[in-house]
Amino acid sequence: MRDNIETGSPPAGYTVAQIEDHVNNKTWGPQANVFIDVLRIVDPAPIDYDKIPANGLDTSASGAFTLEMTTARSTSSGNRQANVQIYFVTKFDGSVNATGITFDGNNSIFMDNSNKTLPVMAHEIGHSFHTEEEHSTANQSEDVKITITYEPSEIGQPNVSRDYNFKVYNLEIQQNAAFSGFDDNSEAYGGSPFPGLMVPLSGNDGTSGTNKFKIITKPADLASKFQISMVNAPLGNISVNHTGPLNSGTKVITVTGTKHVLESNADAGNGPIIEVKTTSGQKLAASLFVDVKKKLSQAGTYDIFKIKDDTDTGHPAGYSAAVIKDYVNNQTWGPQANVFINTINDMNIPAFNWDHEADGLEPENIAEENRISNGAASQASAITQIFFVDRFKSGSTALAYHKFNTSLKTTGRIFVDETKKSLKGVGHEIGHSFGLNSDFGLGGHSNSFADLMGGYLASSSQENKQIRRIDWNTANQ
Repeated sequence: MRDNIETGSPPAGYTVAQIEDHVNNKTWGPQANVFIDVLRIVDPAPIDYDKIPANGLDTSASGAFTLEMTTARSTSSGNRQANVQIYFVTKFDGSVNATGITFDGNNSIFMDNSNKTLPVMAHEIGHSFHTEEEHSTANQSEDVKITITYEPSEIGQPNVSRDYNFKVYNLEIQQNAAFSGFDDNSEAYGGSPFPGLMVPLSGNDGTSGTNKFKIITKPADLASKFQISMVNAPLGNISVNHTGPLNSGTKVITVTGTKHVLESNADAGNGPIIEVKTTSGQKLAASLFVDVKKKLSQAGTYDIFKIKDDTDTGHPAGYSAAVIKDYVNNQTWGPQANVFINTINDMNIPAFNWDHEADGLEPENIAEENRISNGAASQASAITQIFFVDRFKSGSTALAYHKFNTSLKTTGRIFVDETKKSLKGVGHEIGHSFGLNSDFGLGGHSNSFADLMGGYLASSSQENKQIRRIDWNTANQ
């Protein structure tokens, strides 16, 4: 849900499938035989819950709703179909050191979308199972003691009790920096079962490249119980800057890859793997795929046209070649896939009559598309044209779309509605020009709004630019 002063898409939250899978298949289901049923995802109209100062949801009250929480909850008043409501807000105000809070007899859960994790979500849902549930000490350096009592098979013999002591830990592989070639495997769509790291070479003939990730161990004093090992990584092709016990609750690891590994991971499923194992017994705790990618510095050439019908006033503003190139090369496809645009041109042509019905471009109307292309043909110098038109036809749900020769990368046309443009939308369509032409898990579309190749809305947040492992392995090959 959004405050009414926020722009862009609403907080992404999690999908029904993600919540149910984590709770029912990975945590409460297999470990407590307790299951949930998520009825629906609701996107209410924005409401002024983030009062002055507008710094995120006020979480300062202890054990009771703040005014801002009460206002946020009012969006579901009279429209609650389940006994527990989960409210994703853009962020918390920092009053408490938490990313999830549960109130209302454990029936109202608030989640900070900017710092959300599925384990925290499952933790808060756990409160809804028991009104007076105490927090675990799993993140403290304490033993967990379990006593098991055995009943003897012979009548009259005393019961036998045995104590078992365990160390409870949480170990995660995380990104070192946002949008830097790391896929956290948040299950936005199918792909590898582990997180992935893209190591960029400096060029097609580059000898090596580096990238970083973090290993977070809680409690920190258990870090010394874990170490890194390599799988399917010939000596010298993949290396890390640390061996032996981790010795730190937050350990930043630098991975170096060489061009010699390119052949071994051409198939996205068979690349080198970094594993974190226990130092004693070598039990697997976490895994990370590593993909070494050459630099594609000429992914395609693009012309940008602002197309004006001679019945309209003024050209569409669109985006300049410099702005699009910066978004692609420095914020999205460059740092996350090692794919770059070298040539992108700003083109200027006089108005001409392409919109015969004077009602805007009708997506997939071949006659109108061809009139636009033919009108720009005399000036076109690249193999892909990006056309900004003043508007799409009323009633169209498209904000931008592409028409590509699916057998030839970067050959085709991109059409953008000026009234609903976003850089994310343009970067998304350019992603299709890199060869991402199939839907849902096959290198085309993600079903997460947080991803560049996910859906996007008018004025989509430019921060929704995550590129997944399946994307960088499709675009860079």
